[in-house]
Amino acid sequence: MLHNLTAKNRKRFLAEDGPGVKAWGQDLSVALIYPNSYGVAMSNLGFQLVYRLINEEEGVLCDRAFLPDRDEMSGFEMSGHLITTLERDRPLIDYDVIAFSVPFEHDYTNILKILADSEFPFYSSERDDSHPIIISGGVTSHLNPEPIADFMDLFAVGEGEVLIPSLIKSLKGFSGLDRKEVLLKLSALEGIYVPSLYEIRYKEDGAISSSSGCKGAPEKIRRQWIDQSGFEKSSGGSTVLGEDIFFKEMYLLEVGRGCGRGCRFCAAGFINLPPRERKSDDLKADIEKGIKKDKRIGLISPSLADHSEIGAICEYIDATGGTSSLSSVRADALREDYMGHVKKGGLKTVTIAPEAGTERLRDVINKGLSDEDIEESVVLLAKLGVPNLRFYFMIGLPTEEESDIEGIIEITKKCRNIFIDGSRVHGRVGNITLSINCYVPKPFTPFQWHPMEDEKSLKTKLRRIKKGLAPEANIEVTTDAPRLAYIQGMLSRGDRRLSGLLVKVHENGGDWRKAIKGSDIDPAFYTTRARKKEELFPWDLIDIGVKKDYLWSEYERGLAGKFTPPCNLGPCTRCGIC
Repeated sequence: MLHNLTAKNRKRFLAEDGPGVKAWGQDLSVALIYPNSYGVAMSNLGFQLVYRLINEEEGVLCDRAFLPDRDEMSGFEMSGHLITTLERDRPLIDYDVIAFSVPFEHDYTNILKILADSEFPFYSSERDDSHPIIISGGVTSHLNPEPIADFMDLFAVGEGEVLIPSLIKSLKGFSGLDRKEVLLKLSALEGIYVPSLYEIRYKEDGAISSSSGCKGAPEKIRRQWIDQSGFEKSSGGSTVLGEDIFFKEMYLLEVGRGCGRGCRFCAAGFINLPPRERKSDDLKADIEKGIKKDKRIGLISPSLADHSEIGAICEYIDATGGTSSLSSVRADALREDYMGHVKKGGLKTVTIAPEAGTERLRDVINKGLSDEDIEESVVLLAKLGVPNLRFYFMIGLPTEEESDIEGIIEITKKCRNIFIDGSRVHGRVGNITLSINCYVPKPFTPFQWHPMEDEKSLKTKLRRIKKGLAPEANIEVTTDAPRLAYIQGMLSRGDRRLSGLLVKVHENGGDWRKAIKGSDIDPAFYTTRARKKEELFPWDLIDIGVKKDYLWSEYERGLAGKFTPPCNLGPCTRCGIC
């Protein structure tokens, strides 16, 4: 099995179109790990960006490692050193630094699989100078790192363009020092969080009473981000193209970062502030590079249709002989001019995210979409001949009522009729896929104080939606599992006490029910419990730049159904980020 996996990885690497490999023996060696499969990892533009940024540092090499694919996982727990780096088939112990890029909480148990395979102790406190420094970066590191804090030597909190140069320079300069000295010196860097230097204290009811740093560690770790000027000058395109990548036909291109819409449920919207965008002229070199590779240009941005030059970007791709693909687009920002350019590329599906079934609830979450906005977008997409639509909705949102669930059913039926009628002129019948997800309150959002809805209620709502749409042709309903949403909710708002539970899950082969039953953890403490305004959160050690008082005021506005207008590019003083 090990031989087969090595051969498969070698084949993957040889099929890649990437930057090449540095010679072994550099001043610093880094194994960059995405705790999931190769296909998932290399479809993540952030992971590719970090890979490029580290390798651009002089005297540093960065290789990649991943979990084996699902069909290769048989016997995983018994196979020592199954995981080696893609570039040179070396075990992780050979590297100076192990850097995890972790965008999703569900991959936490995969981190333990990788550590176990390399025979590294799970807990940072049990590792010595013979072990690599183990780092975590990615979205979870500046959202809430605490559930895996005991496993990591340090977290890189923020964006790689700013963090990586100073971190790499310091790691190179600290060679020869023992592990504790290195971590202490690294804690002085902006955006670096060394959990072992912080003491967390708890109240009798389980809530955090205080947290404090020692040995000069900062009280809070300030998230680092690249400013608008630097963002414009940087490159945001794919670093590696390959056959086993999920979006293998695309050259991914980040055209914007951060979103000023202020949707109250959206962690990505708040932790990536302020909004920044690359202008069309700044993107031309990357666009031409992607077209020369005979790839579609996959445009990436949290609020793509809000880009001030989205029309010019799509027009340039079209005029240069390329085709473009869009991620999810706001219904009220669809325009025929740029969508016409996109449609020429054989666009098969457009994703719209109403999120809630009624205008009332959309105001609660600050989505700012009317039923009319949604219906008009469907009219336009049918006119353009787009064959398929995908709608994203959530259930379990704050203040949700039965009428909001009925609203999902009704607005979907209306849009189905509009889409079918408008599609007939093109000689086809349009299809709609409805994706229903259970809402999980996230850190650094106005709803971080709000409880999750209980699992039984969520299941009842999902059944109601499926039953209500079952008689309708050309509608497919897909849902996530409330049980998995609860695990995500626990990990999203959890603290360091969850580390022991994660180890139990690993030891039980991923069986969460068995692990929870055998622990003293009450999941409801993290999921369905309401928080008071003054509660100290596990993630309050991180300063993302948005004032906590602002988030609370937005929470109150949300419960009152008040809409807050979006912020724009450029400095303002509303939330504190600028």
